[in-house]
Amino acid sequence: MESTLEDQLKNFFQLIKEGRTEEIYSILSENPVIDSPVAGRFEGNDSVNEYLLQKKKWLDDYNATVDPFSTIVTNEAIVVEYNFFISVEGKTKDLPVAIVGMIERDSVKEIRIYYSTWPLYGKHSGRRPILEENPGLFMPDIVRDYMNAISGTDAEAVVKLFTESGYIREPSGSEFTHIGEKGLRGFYSSAISGGGIPLKHCTCFTDGTRTAVEYNFSEWNGVKFPPEAGIAVYVTGNEGRLLAARIYDDADPSR
Repeated sequence: MESTLEDQLKNFFQLIKEGRTEEIYSILSENPVIDSPVAGRFEGNDSVNEYLLQKKKWLDDYNATVDPFSTIVTNEAIVVEYNFFISVEGKTKDLPVAIVGMIERDSVKEIRIYYSTWPLYGKHSGRRPILEENPGLFMPDIVRDYMNAISGTDAEAVVKLFTESGYIREPSGSEFTHIGEKGLRGFYSSAISGGGIPLKHCTCFTDGTRTAVEYNFSEWNGVKFPPEAGIAVYVTGNEGRLLAARIYDDADPSR
């Protein structure tokens, strides 16, 4: 059976690891772009090939295994979430990764990659803005309500938007997951009580259940810093509240 763009993007990192670059190029447009944390921006076939070689070495060096676990497919983009399992100083750590593949005429013209470097280096590296803010962006109501709530300082206003078993997972991995009313209240009381987290929204892709929002932000809990880029995926339950919020950025307000 012929692979779809969704299949190929789900397998993107596995294809890199196995050196199957022809299969990757088969879905890319003539002048592809890849934008990645730390490594930077790669434009055009020669530059993208350099990225693929670098990433293959990275995957080998960290003895990485890749588990794609969630996908959003729209006419404009395909968003894939992965759990990477990497070896760091003899210990296995999980590294959440998300990519956005922008679609143009049945090919992928740009891939934007997001993850935190905390599991790798024990510190955040930051991520310059990639996109411009789009103030008129459409979002599902529950996601818009969440954005408004985290911009303020009322943790209870955020907690009530989640289901009883809802959770937020921070960018640094599964050990930074806060589940249920108690866990959510503890996290948001600490995260927004001093000034909130106002996000500048750039894109929004939704399939009705899962919604991905790319954003820039330069303020966290009253601390201001140079603008950073990120993405978050929000999962909505049957009752219209949030089942999950999974964050992929690399900001460190203390830097």
